[in-house]
Amino acid sequence: MKNVRRIMCLTLCLFIFSCDDSVDETQEDVILMSKNLEQLNYIEYQDALDISNQLISESMEYLENLEYREQSESEIKNEFYNQSTVLTNLSNVLEYDTEIVPDNYNQFDIQIEISDINNSEFLNEIQKDYASNLLNAVEQNNFDELIRIKDSFKNDVVSNPELRIFNSGIALIESAQMYMNSNGDYSYTTFGDDDCLHATLVGGVMGGVYGMISGAIGGGLSGVTLGFIFTGGILSVPAGGAGAVAGATSGGFLGFLGGAILGYLGCLIFG
Repeated sequence: MKNVRRIMCLTLCLFIFSCDDSVDETQEDVILMSKNLEQLNYIEYQDALDISNQLISESMEYLENLEYREQSESEIKNEFYNQSTVLTNLSNVLEYDTEIVPDNYNQFDIQIEISDINNSEFLNEIQKDYASNLLNAVEQNNFDELIRIKDSFKNDVVSNPELRIFNSGIALIESAQMYMNSNGDYSYTTFGDDDCLHATLVGGVMGGVYGMISGAIGGGLSGVTLGFIFTGGILSVPAGGAGAVAGATSGGFLGFLGGAILGYLGCLIFG
């Protein structure tokens, strides 16, 4: 969680040092600043979709041409990272102040349950509903349900912009769906003649969505802690919201890579 902590420290410091000590903030001022803090790390959906398209294209090409020699998952991750344009530039695109490198790929890899979502004070009710539904779909390995959630998201996000916290995972679902459709007229249950590419893509999406949710919870908890330390609790919840956004965004894209590699290796080893 080191990157999220650094991101949260930066945003909180920007907030603190931009305040005029000679002016007493009203409750409305604090609420406005809180909302501004939460907006800092949102990634636009089209940007998330562009990253997803490039990430899927690069990973499919890499794994399709991979000469498997019983390499470990970490070895494959490191090799892919060195060849990947989108991952080596991800920190700049997301405007993070620290570089996302293979050594911290697992910073959002925490185990979560529905109760963790329901107990999170930095997510509102509609965010909790979406997070729970997404997690249930992943646990059931139900790609059709993820597509249904993606379609509902497109409508709901218009009137509920806070759902943009899920832009990375939703974009991965849409990008994977488009990739499948462009490679033949068949459902997600068949992937041409190469079942391992199908396993790679579905595994990547499942890993990405799970990484997004776990990143939101982990990043949110870090944000709440830092918000309490820096502001005496005044901005704990909105700081948690900002941390959740940062964690969800990074966790989604990094989770895709881990899930894709595991899906591909599992197919090669077990068939």
